[in-house]
Amino acid sequence: MGSPRGGFSRYSVDREWLVPHFEKMLYDQALLARVYLHAWQLTGDARWRQVLTEIVTYVLRDLRLPGGGLASAEDADSEGEEGRFYLWDQHELNEVLGPELRPRGVRVVGGATRGQLRGPQPPPPARAR
Repeated sequence: MGSPRGGFSRYSVDREWLVPHFEKMLYDQALLARVYLHAWQLTGDARWRQVLTEIVTYVLRDLRLPGGGLASAEDADSEGEEGRFYLWDQHELNEVLGPELRPRGVRVVGGATRGQLRGPQPPPPARAR
């Protein structure tokens, strides 16, 4: 399951694959990067190259250690909450983006007024698959 910051989470915590388990493993990134590299080489499809680029960018940006090595994983728990650094509430969006940019930011990242990840929520609406 991909994310706006790039890289793939290990798995989803719901049947519809809407809520990721936010842990990201280096070996998953390596295996998937290779798959997308081969898909791009075989098809020439720019979408596969874009995914490859996002995986590599994520690994080099978020998993690189100060001494030059790579961390084996990014933990799912942040500040005691699953995926804390990947979740935004309306207050945080307003604070960071301001009233003018918030609607566009929500469209870009696929957010909604009521998200599906924090607190008790109704099931998300059915989507075409």
